[in-house]
Amino acid sequence: GRYWIEVNTTNNSDAVRAGQSVSLTSGQQYKFHFSPSENGYLYIVGPGLKNAPTAFLTAKPATAYGVKTNEVKSAQDFAFPAETNKTTNWLNVDETAGTDEFTIIFSTKPLESPQFLNGPALHELTQDEQQQLNTVRDQAKANSVGAEVIKTGASPFVSVRVPQNAERRPVIFLVRLEHK
Repeated sequence: GRYWIEVNTTNNSDAVRAGQSVSLTSGQQYKFHFSPSENGYLYIVGPGLKNAPTAFLTAKPATAYGVKTNEVKSAQDFAFPAETNKTTNWLNVDETAGTDEFTIIFSTKPLESPQFLNGPALHELTQDEQQQLNTVRDQAKANSVGAEVIKTGASPFVSVRVPQNAERRPVIFLVRLEHK
């Protein structure tokens, strides 16, 4: 599959960005785009209010983000947040300089655990849930995905490659947004 970041900017040539680490300006607006190579389910966990680890996309998406499901289709662009009724929804980088790290999980089947991935989105993770996420991330390290930035043409993207021995297991990778 592949992913890229769209930035809310008046300079269209600078709107699409790709990299395992993407630089933004504090307060800037952005959205994720994903295009998987097969059908599945997408989950996103990252820093929410006051940088608290928050489940942004779960099996029960928040209506504020314009998506009705976390199901993604092969070779189709899945934007998060999505555009709704001609209103473009965006995520905001906080005003404090730093690096925001998002955990992206893709699975060909709905995940049953960690359980918070089946609960409502915008849920701040408890200490126990953060530990569950860390355990899942640690287990996935053995099946590390490869990522390659492709910058040919007008629209760069990051290609995510899954080792053959990891097929049918959830794919977990990190996206880092650096901001000043």
